[in-house]
Amino acid sequence: MGACCSWCKEEDAYAAVDQERTHLLIDPDCINTSVQRGGISEDYHYGSLPKESEEQAGLNRILEEISSNVIDVGQLHNCIDQQEVIERQNLYSAKLQIVPLSSVANTIVSLRQMPVCLLKDVPGPEKVLSRNIGLPENYRHIMVCVNDIQKHLSLMSVEHKGDLVVPF
Repeated sequence: MGACCSWCKEEDAYAAVDQERTHLLIDPDCINTSVQRGGISEDYHYGSLPKESEEQAGLNRILEEISSNVIDVGQLHNCIDQQEVIERQNLYSAKLQIVPLSSVANTIVSLRQMPVCLLKDVPGPEKVLSRNIGLPENYRHIMVCVNDIQKHLSLMSVEHKGDLVVPF
């Protein structure tokens, strides 16, 4: 039934203990990452670079999302309580019980089956596919066009007008 007085404590008993979901990076700048999501500000001009503070807020938000999704394996305890192991084992067993056995069996059977041949109705598909057939006229036309395209691509040149990547 649990502890009788656990509901009256305001602070978490595990708050000071490092766990697998403990944040790796604690940056005071990352705590408040509210970004203005309303309309466009008055001093914003189309095509202009975003403000430094907006860019920094965006970077801080990305950093916070990444750090909250990373599990710090180094902070895990070396020994896990036997009770916790049993609880996890029961949880995983319950999740496995939910999955119908027929879907698991069908997946295993489908993995063991031989690959399907697309040309079942053609006896000896390797003979049909490997025989030498005369080149049709449209194939010759395609080859002429490909050669023309290659020739025109080799004649193309690019003029340098400025840097594509500019440092901030």
